[in-house]
Amino acid sequence: MLSVRLVSGVELATFAAADFEALVHNGGNSVRTLKRHLALLTGKPHTSVQVMQKDVYSQFGYICPSDTKSSERCHEEGQLLRFKTAVENNDAKVVEDFLQLPQDPETRLEPGSLPGLAVAARNDCARPIPLLLEARANIERVHNNGLTALHIAINLGHMEAVRCLVSCRADPEKATKSGTTPLCVASVRGHLDLVRVLVEGGANLKKADPGGASPLHMACFFGHFQLARWLVQAGAECHRPDLRGATPFHIACSSGELKIARWLLTLRAEVNKTCSDRSTALLLACSHGSAAVVRLLLENGADMTMTDREGSSALHRACSDGYLEIARVLLDAGDDIDKSNKHGLGDKRDCEGSTPLHVGCVSGHLDVVRLLVKHGANKDADQEGTTPVMMASSAGHLKVVRFLVQAGADPRGIEQLPERSSPRRKTWPVQSWLQNGLGKVTTMLTQTSCTATAKEGGG
Repeated sequence: MLSVRLVSGVELATFAAADFEALVHNGGNSVRTLKRHLALLTGKPHTSVQVMQKDVYSQFGYICPSDTKSSERCHEEGQLLRFKTAVENNDAKVVEDFLQLPQDPETRLEPGSLPGLAVAARNDCARPIPLLLEARANIERVHNNGLTALHIAINLGHMEAVRCLVSCRADPEKATKSGTTPLCVASVRGHLDLVRVLVEGGANLKKADPGGASPLHMACFFGHFQLARWLVQAGAECHRPDLRGATPFHIACSSGELKIARWLLTLRAEVNKTCSDRSTALLLACSHGSAAVVRLLLENGADMTMTDREGSSALHRACSDGYLEIARVLLDAGDDIDKSNKHGLGDKRDCEGSTPLHVGCVSGHLDVVRLLVKHGANKDADQEGTTPVMMASSAGHLKVVRFLVQAGADPRGIEQLPERSSPRRKTWPVQSWLQNGLGKVTTMLTQTSCTATAKEGGG
C-alpha cells in the first residue's frame, strides 16, 4: 500500500501499488498526473501536493497551505510578475507551475492590487480560473471597489470569464454594499447574453436593489429594448413599482426611451399612474425634455391637468427647464382647456401660487416666456405680491424684463419686491441683485415707470 501523508505525518489516504501501476500504464506517469490523482484521493488542491520519493513505491508526502509557513512561500517579485502576466495572457500552464510551488492563489503583486482571480475576470481569461479556484482562491472575495470577480467580468462584458465563474458556482445574487447584484450590472450594461447566463445559473430576475429597482427598471432606463423584452418574456413583472412608486413605464418615459415606452403601452401600462410624489409619466417626460415621449403620452390619454405634490403641472416643469418644444406641444394640445376653464393652461398655479410664466421668468428662458405670452398668459399675474416682471428682475434676467415690459406688462412695483429668498424659485431680494451688478434692470424699470407715471399725469 502507498500512503499519502501531510508533512506533519498525518495520513490522509492510502491506495494500492497496483493502482499506481495502472496509472503509469495508462500514460499518467508524469508528476502532475500523479498529483491530480492524489488530490482526488484527499480532496485537496493538486497544486499543493509534493511527491517525496524514499524508495521504490514510496510513501507520498502532501503539503497543504495550512502546513506551510508563510516564510517558506516564494514571493520573489519577478516570479509574481510572471504569474500576473500569465493570468492576463490566459496561460494556464505558467499559472499552474506557480501554484505548484505551492503558492497562495490570493497572492498580489503589490498591496492594493487585484489577486489572480479578479485579474482573470478583468481580462476575460477563463483558463486560469479553475486552477485558481482549485487552489482555494475565494470566488466571492470582495475587492477594494466593492466588486467580486463576477461583478468585474460582467461590467466589462466578458462572456468566457462569466460563464466559467458561474459554472464554478460564483453566487449570481451576491450584492455589493450598495446592493448591486451581478444581474443589476448586466442589466445596466445591456448584456443580454450575460443576463441569460446569470438567470440560467440561478439569478432571480425579480430581485430588486435597495431602492426597489428591478433589472427591468434598469434596462428601461438605459434603453436596452431587447433586454427589457427578454426579461418580461422570462417572467419579470412589467408594471411593478420601485420604492418611489415608479414603474418601468415611468422610468422609460423619464429617460426619453420612446420605443420602450410605446412597447410598455401595448402591455397595458397605466398612462396616468402616479409615483409617491404624484408625478405621472407625462410630468417626468416634461422634466427630462423628451418631446417625442410627451406626444406619445398625449396621444394615449395622458392628463395634462394632473400635478405633482407641489402643484406643478406638465407645463410648469417644461417651462422651468426651458424645454420650448414640449411647452409648445402642451399649449397646442391645451386649446380646449383654455376655452373651457376660467384660467387657461398657461395660467395654472402651483402650490406657491406661481404660474408657468412665473417659473419661466425666474429661470430666464426668454423663448419660453415669449411662447407663453403669445398663448395669452397673464403678464401681470400676481404670486404673493410678485409679478412675472418682478421675478425676472430679481433673478437679473434683463432680456426677459425688457420683453415683458415691451409686451405691455406693468413695470411698476419693483421697489415693492418682498425681502425674502426662495431656493425653489431662485429669487433674491433687491439688494442682492443690485450687489451682483444687475442694476441695469433697476435703471430700465425706473425709466419705464417714470415714463408711465408722466403719461398718467399728463406730463
